[in-house]
Amino acid sequence: MKAVELEQKLMESNWEERCNIAANLSTPAETLGELAKDSNTFVRKTVAANPNTPVGTLAYLSMDKKCVRVAVAANPNCPADILAQLSEDENVIVRCMVAYNLNTSADVLVRLEDDRSDLVRQSVASNLNTPDDTLTILAEERFSSVREEVASNVSTPLWTLIRLADDRFFEVRQAVASNPNTPVEVLVQLAEDETVLIRQAVACNPNTPAGTLTKLADR
Repeated sequence: MKAVELEQKLMESNWEERCNIAANLSTPAETLGELAKDSNTFVRKTVAANPNTPVGTLAYLSMDKKCVRVAVAANPNCPADILAQLSEDENVIVRCMVAYNLNTSADVLVRLEDDRSDLVRQSVASNLNTPDDTLTILAEERFSSVREEVASNVSTPLWTLIRLADDRFFEVRQAVASNPNTPVEVLVQLAEDETVLIRQAVACNPNTPAGTLTKLADR
């Protein structure tokens, strides 16, 4: 669609049609910039979520309403400097999206490790770029949901996975059993776990030795 035709369509469209234009990966950067100023929040939120939205437009939208800021923080192409700014947002969901985003710098992830919200710390624990030392600290979290994310993270150090294999919450042990980096000796140990879901996770792990799989099949 030519730029003139697209501009005419914008003028004649309702907010739902403008949302569709804002979501389209082929929409020109200039049009996305115009839609970022739309009076309808849903349209601006859709622009914020578009991975092709220019950095300058994302920066503009990062000062918008909460739901728009959430979309900016979740955008896979949001740059580290905007994410660093949003990491100090008053809204917990915005900070969660920052912690999830793979573009978030290690320094910001380390800082968010001490966030007052366990949901944000849980998001940090799931990020593949979270430093080893931070994952090790989060493995001691009092909230099992945070420890579970550490156990699921393929970046978690082996010694931390080994320690989490003895966690008192079965969800954490199950996550260790599912992690493709869990050492064979730990998988053998977890194959004897009393919880069937953990044994099933061991059975699905590609690194589980044949002998252990045979024993699981005979149970």
